[in-house]
Amino acid sequence: MQSTHRPGTIADYDDPGEPQPVINPYAVIALVAALLLVFPIAIIFGLIAFTYPRGRGLAWSALILGCLELGVVLTIAVIGGNAFDNASSALSTSSARPSAYATQFPTVIETTVPTTTPSVEPAPTTTARPTTTTTARPAAGSPCNELQRITTGPDGNAMVCSKGGGAPRPVWQSTGEPLQSGTHDEGESCDPSSTTRLGQNSEGKVVQCLNPEGQPGEGTDGEWTTEVNAN
Repeated sequence: MQSTHRPGTIADYDDPGEPQPVINPYAVIALVAALLLVFPIAIIFGLIAFTYPRGRGLAWSALILGCLELGVVLTIAVIGGNAFDNASSALSTSSARPSAYATQFPTVIETTVPTTTPSVEPAPTTTARPTTTTTARPAAGSPCNELQRITTGPDGNAMVCSKGGGAPRPVWQSTGEPLQSGTHDEGESCDPSSTTRLGQNSEGKVVQCLNPEGQPGEGTDGEWTTEVNAN
C-alpha cells in the first residue's frame, strides 16, 4: 500500500509522542505586555514568538504595539528634551538679564546744592533828635507864682519874680542885666569884676556874685549868694 504523506509538512517535525500546545505562550506574554505599555517585554517576546509555528498573529500585534509605544516614548523624550533645553536657556537668560540691565543704568551722582542765605540789610539807624522845648519867655509885668525865680526875658536880660515897685502880687520884673550862664549855688567862688551881677542856682532862684564887702562888680575874690544887693 502506497503512503500519501508529503515530506516537508508540519507532520514531519511533530513528535507524535508529545502533545502540541494550542497557543503560543510567548505571543500571549508579548501581547499582554504591549497592552500594559511594557513595550520592551512586548518587543522581545514578540520576536521570540515568531520561532514557533502557532500564535504568530498575536506576536505581530504585540510587536506592532510595542514598536508604536517605543516610538511614542522616543518622541516624548525628544520633545521633552527640547523643552527642557529651552526652559534652561530661558532661565539662564532671565537670570543674566538683571546684571545686564544693571550695567545700563546711569550712575546717580548726589550733588549738594549750596544753600544761599539771603543777606538781610540792617535797618538804618535813626537817631532820635532830642526834643527841644521852647519855654515862652515872660514879658515884664506878667504875673508869676514863685518869688526870687529868675529867667531870661524877651530882650535877653534877666527877669526876677518879685513884688518890687509896689505890685500887689508877684510879677516878672526886668533887671536890665544879662543872666550869667550855668548854675551857681550859694558859697561858690566867683570873680565879681569879670561876671555879670546875676545868676541862678540849681533851684532856679536868683543869686548874685558879691565881693567880701558885699559889693557887686568890684574885686576878684567873691562868692555867689542869695542876698541880692539892689545897688
